[in-house]
Amino acid sequence: MFSLCTPVIRAAASVRAAATAPAASRGLHFLVTLNDFTDKDALARRMATRPRTFDSGTMIGSYMMYKADSLDHVHELLKDDPYVQGRVWDYENATITPVRIARLGDTVLEATPKKE
Repeated sequence: MFSLCTPVIRAAASVRAAATAPAASRGLHFLVTLNDFTDKDALARRMATRPRTFDSGTMIGSYMMYKADSLDHVHELLKDDPYVQGRVWDYENATITPVRIARLGDTVLEATPKKE
């Protein structure tokens, strides 16, 4: 699978502050994996939803890390996503997994979407 992400490195102090904040204020993390539909019009819908083409090959799906208050909140975010609304991603068969972000030394890597 291909996805467009930019790694962001946060300083240890901000990571420690986030780690000690109450769970409700810092949110939960969810790894979301969505496959593209495979029907004959799927690629056309993807290209219509995102007019930019990719040098890395044919897109077959995406994965994202969401920070949300609950699993229901992740579902709300996904239902409003242009790729779900445009029937690019197969939302009905999405995999949503609660995860914990591991601390790596004095920094943490987080994925953030690239701006269009």
